[in-house]
Amino acid sequence: MQALAILMFLATAAAAPSMAEAAVEAGCGLDRYEPNDVRSRAKSTRGKRVEARVCGDDADWYYVKLEAGSTIVVHAEHAAEDPLRVELYPPRSRKPQGEVSREGGSTLVSYRVRETGKHRIRVSSSDGGAASYAFELRPGS
Repeated sequence: MQALAILMFLATAAAAPSMAEAAVEAGCGLDRYEPNDVRSRAKSTRGKRVEARVCGDDADWYYVKLEAGSTIVVHAEHAAEDPLRVELYPPRSRKPQGEVSREGGSTLVSYRVRETGKHRIRVSSSDGGAASYAFELRPGS
C-alpha cells in the first residue's frame, strides 16, 4: 500500500508544471533573472539597468550593496497603466523603507542609507496584472 502511495505521489509531482512552466503558460514569460521570486533568491543588479517582467502573484527580488550615509533613488520605468509596486528593504528588515513617488510611467523610491550592507529591491504587480519594467539605481540628492 505504501509503495502505491509513493508511486502516485511521484507521478503527480512529475506531471505538475514547474513555476517556470506555469509562468509561461500564464502568458507572463520568463526573464533572465528567474528564478528570483523570493527574497532568498534575490539576484544582484551589479550596478546595471535591470529589464524584466512580472505578472500574477510573481514578485522579483534583487539586491545591491550600499554604503551608509549615501542617498539613492531606485528609478523604475513602466507603462503608465501598469500597476507596478517597487519596494526597498534595508539589511535584515522585513519592512520596506524609503519615500515612494509615482508619475506617469515612473516609480521612484528615494532612500538615505542608514546601514552598510545588502539592500533588497522587490518589484511586483499591485493588482496581479502583467507588467514589463526596467529600473536602475541613481545617486540621490
